[in-house]
Amino acid sequence: MATHRVGIVVFENAEVLDFCGPFEVFSVTRLDEDQRRTTASPFEVVLVAESTRPVRANGGMTVVPDYAFADCPRLDILLVPGGWGTRAQIANTHTRAASSSMPEGRAWPAAAALLLAVAGCSSDSDVGSDSEPPPARENWQRALLHTDLELDLATMTGRAVISVADGEAPGASWAVGGLDIHAVRGADGPLTYRVRDGRLDVGVPDTGAPVVVTIDYRFAAQEAFEGWMAGAGLSFLWPAFCSNLFPCRPAPAEGQTYTLAINGVAEGDTAVYPATIPAPAPAYMPAVAVGPFTELDLGTTQAGTRLKAWYPAAAASAAATGTAHLVAVMDFYEQTYGPYRYGDVAGSVSAAWEAGFGGMEHHPFWHVAADAMDEPEVHAHEAAHGWFGNGVRMACWEDFVLSEGTVSYMAARALGRQGVDIWPEYDCRLQRICHDEQRNTVARPDGCNAITLDEHPLWSQVPYMKGARFFREVAALVGAGPLDAALADFHQRHVGDAARMEELIAELQAAFPSEAMAIAELADGWLRQRACPAIPDRDCPAG
Repeated sequence: MATHRVGIVVFENAEVLDFCGPFEVFSVTRLDEDQRRTTASPFEVVLVAESTRPVRANGGMTVVPDYAFADCPRLDILLVPGGWGTRAQIANTHTRAASSSMPEGRAWPAAAALLLAVAGCSSDSDVGSDSEPPPARENWQRALLHTDLELDLATMTGRAVISVADGEAPGASWAVGGLDIHAVRGADGPLTYRVRDGRLDVGVPDTGAPVVVTIDYRFAAQEAFEGWMAGAGLSFLWPAFCSNLFPCRPAPAEGQTYTLAINGVAEGDTAVYPATIPAPAPAYMPAVAVGPFTELDLGTTQAGTRLKAWYPAAAASAAATGTAHLVAVMDFYEQTYGPYRYGDVAGSVSAAWEAGFGGMEHHPFWHVAADAMDEPEVHAHEAAHGWFGNGVRMACWEDFVLSEGTVSYMAARALGRQGVDIWPEYDCRLQRICHDEQRNTVARPDGCNAITLDEHPLWSQVPYMKGARFFREVAALVGAGPLDAALADFHQRHVGDAARMEELIAELQAAFPSEAMAIAELADGWLRQRACPAIPDRDCPAG
């Protein structure tokens, strides 16, 4: 008797009935009912998953796969269950790859059809239609929901699988400044596209539902802070260089979730990157650092966030010094401003940048310059971006102070509770700004995205230090605790979205009506004008 091997794919939140029912049907089938007890089923049923680790299906049922995709024997029939977990598998390159190798005989519940279409498995009669794809057209308004990014650092190739929201008009656009686009396709095959002036326009159909677009491309190594810095083993995408590493929307208000997979890492090196960024994040946030890292487990916050640090072995002492208070700082942020949204593991990664560049807010694994690894302020500052800058995004580049001024204050507040006073250093930085006609500028200029941030005077310590001083003086008016509560309320209302600094100022005035006029005067003095309303009286070293 010929035996047919049936593979049932299982994954997180798969619908239990969709895989348990078929498992039983295939396993109890007999060709001769009279010999049921003495003969076997003509079907061998196996469970297949991304790995052989236990999988929790919908409702909490745990199953143990028989095979991983990588070592699964040839299947005669592949069954993909439906359920809520199917949505996540659309963005999972491993599941799509396995589904795309499905044999001629096949079966699946209707809810899984979209996954199989993305994998290129379904015939025209299964999913979709034979209509021609629409022409390429520019459309920046159609929202991006999720990007699944796979990079090969050896071949310098990438694949972005992007979930595009339904829109009133067809088409979608991405910035692709330094990328060589090889192919663009949707669930039903190739899509029409064009590349013009660093912009990729795609003829994404208007289907009444989200559409998945797959973009294959090649990227180039960058010598400066403009993408993948192969020599340093780092990505640097701030503020708008994401387009040198993957198709993106670099505007600060743009936010989506991400999954990442990094291949082509040299033997002996470790790639530190988040496999998932589960909350909406700006396009400069996905990041990777590669090197001979040592991993240090720092501890866990009360909320369960596990903190770590990654650094070269020679930097162990500096890393220990700089991260000595990081768990307590993170715990203060979580208990004071709200839950951390970017995963249950976070931490600092040593970055081999040139001297003088402190850090970059790549959550959950933010980068800290190698020469700043021993500075608690840099670690605390970058960690705080999980709440402002990333958690609450800037609506416009002119709102840079909403990000940097707020987290500079938060870092001083958190470290102060650990006995680390960084206000003297802040005062000296502010003093140098106020005395320097070339360095000083307005911390919250008018307009929205009218500036190129990295070419503007705002790209400086001005929004950091003037912003921190603004919040410090508001705290002197209303109390540090009440200000913390007001910042927490603002975070709660705007987390996962973009906001303007003027909104925060207005909400502070509403929270403290008796001090509203004084808060407005502080905002005018520290944020809306060039001259400093006061200069810290402190004996500071030249710098």
